[in-house]
Amino acid sequence: MKKHLCMAVAACGLLSLASCSDDENVIMNDQPVVETGEQVITLNVQSTDVLSTKSRPLYSTENKGAEEVTDVALLIFEMAESNEGYPMTLNQVIPISRWDQVSSPYRYGHEYTIHLGENGTTKLANGKSYTIIAVGQNEAETIIPAYEIVVGASSSSLIADLALTSWPNTEDKVWNASTNQGDGFLVTKAFTQGEEPIRYGEIFSGTSKPVVLDGDFDGGFTAEVLLKRQVAGVIGYFNQIPSYVDMDVNNGGKLATKKIRLVASAKNTQIDLAHVLGDQTDDATDTEITEAEAVVNGFAPAETKDAKFEDAADNNAYIVYEIDLKDWFTTSATGGDSPSDYWGTTLPTEANEDGTYDIPSLGDEESGATWKNGIDGSNNHPRVAPNAVLAGEFIIPFNKAEDLGLNTFELQLIGTYNGDEVILKKWNVKLDESSLVPEKDTESIYNIYRNHLYQIGQRGGGDDPSDPGNDPDEPQPLDKNQDLKIKINDNWEIIHDMVID
Repeated sequence: MKKHLCMAVAACGLLSLASCSDDENVIMNDQPVVETGEQVITLNVQSTDVLSTKSRPLYSTENKGAEEVTDVALLIFEMAESNEGYPMTLNQVIPISRWDQVSSPYRYGHEYTIHLGENGTTKLANGKSYTIIAVGQNEAETIIPAYEIVVGASSSSLIADLALTSWPNTEDKVWNASTNQGDGFLVTKAFTQGEEPIRYGEIFSGTSKPVVLDGDFDGGFTAEVLLKRQVAGVIGYFNQIPSYVDMDVNNGGKLATKKIRLVASAKNTQIDLAHVLGDQTDDATDTEITEAEAVVNGFAPAETKDAKFEDAADNNAYIVYEIDLKDWFTTSATGGDSPSDYWGTTLPTEANEDGTYDIPSLGDEESGATWKNGIDGSNNHPRVAPNAVLAGEFIIPFNKAEDLGLNTFELQLIGTYNGDEVILKKWNVKLDESSLVPEKDTESIYNIYRNHLYQIGQRGGGDDPSDPGNDPDEPQPLDKNQDLKIKINDNWEIIHDMVID
């Protein structure tokens, strides 16, 4: 029997279908051998660009691997006209369960190959044009809930349940991909107020370019699908945390530092999984890529604001993460607003030459607080530098609140006074100039893009660095009025090392 080997073209990181004619007899490394008329789709989830496919806590920039996705679905669409992107009609849904068990390692991650016409799948008709969208996530984790997927106007379901019958009006429904956030047919379900999870997880999707299966060949082809992360990440890694701040309360009283909080000017509750997927590029294999992707695919702003910027009278912000410092430091003190009551801090008695006093940092003997790893008491996973604290969250991308005149992020030290929370100190969180997207971002007011990681302090040594506290694992000190900035790293689409001032 005559065989063909068709090159799977991943142009700009997209799924591409490469038709095989009877005249072709090309041998390419790592490409599947295709029988005459055989139709093969290979799904790739990369470990280089897609750092982690697990619903995991975010503790570092570490490359986690692609083997922990559990459920993937391929949605094959027939195009209305050859070489035209939309509208399109759903042809079939191909579920891939137990991805973490059935996929195989390859050079850049894990892959799985589907032969159309086998295992309940249907071959694609010759003489027509198709495109494919894929979506995947870990649906076995319980700590961080998986997203439910809404298809068209139908009810929501997990990826494992995205069967063809779940799509409304399958035979005559025409679908259009998203050009504006929220206009797509494949989105995540919004969590209602009171049901919203404490933490969001990761989810991945990718698409193909429209491809014609020309009637002049035998109908065989190979296809390659690349999935990329559709959420952003935020990390905070801090040390030298002042045990108190001098405040203009109670005749110049000192208030104990109780929390570190990052607030944002905006928050979205849903992800458009089909939004501008054509912009996704294969950073692992395409050496000609010169610009990072900058796409906001979140929509449906959250209704209830739960925080405020320092100068606001009422809530005008959203909490991104909050670190309760008593999770990280122990003390025999019983509590209260003052540092001596809350931490057992010994106040300095000798002034510096400029009249200021050296405030003990938490973990110092004078602070009265003893450090522990607030996530893992054994300090093994994640491993954290002594006297440092760590937080990390995945967030849904959002557009800047420029019309409100609000910075994108503000970092805050929180205390209490007479039972009410008080912002003791705040820093504006800036982007490094090299990280700005021209004509979209300024150093303080910027969008949050999918597959970008924004970190204050650096966690480049993985979840378990060999030398915590030293490059590339460096907490951001909070005892000075310094700037915090954002730089570029190759593991995510872009990693921003943010600056506070």
